[in-house]
Amino acid sequence: MRPICEPANNLIAVSPADCSFGHAYDIDHESNIPATKIKQTHHYGNITQLIEGSQYAETFAGGTFVHYILPPSAYHRYHSPVAGLVKESFLINGRVYMQSTWPTTSSGRGQHHHWLRVLPNQRSAHHRHDHQRSGSGGRCCSHPVGMAHVGSVNLTAVTGTQLLKGEEFGYFQFGGSDIIVLFQPGVDPQVECSRFY
Repeated sequence: MRPICEPANNLIAVSPADCSFGHAYDIDHESNIPATKIKQTHHYGNITQLIEGSQYAETFAGGTFVHYILPPSAYHRYHSPVAGLVKESFLINGRVYMQSTWPTTSSGRGQHHHWLRVLPNQRSAHHRHDHQRSGSGGRCCSHPVGMAHVGSVNLTAVTGTQLLKGEEFGYFQFGGSDIIVLFQPGVDPQVECSRFY
């Protein structure tokens, strides 16, 4: 395992996987984000859509949405970005296809343009994983997204598991996946856009 930056400090979140930064968006107070496409198969415009079925979905209104991309050649296990108790751990199936482009600024935040094609029977595995962080950072949600029809999200940590920062909580069985991390209001993640984490 790689060294973990300040394991006891939950004000510093670590990368959830071997991945590159995709983009970050502010979540508005109604839980909306700019329409976002993940892997040509999943479309989200609202956090309650993204983590459908979560009792904590509304706690991320006013927070930040961060998207990471895993290339097919990456190590496909994912790790907790912070230490804490797993409050929820469950699978969500996808249903929508989206094409989207967005020019981004150096911070990764940007404008977007989009068009939509809906394929009602499109299904692919997602996972929503929530940690209650110790300290003042609040909750953090790690949301692995499997790739298209062959996506496979496998969970190794269940609700009630206590995880250390950097500890594995699952793996993808097929290369080329994504991870979304959600932060509550008051947390402003600083990400180096040009790095592979």
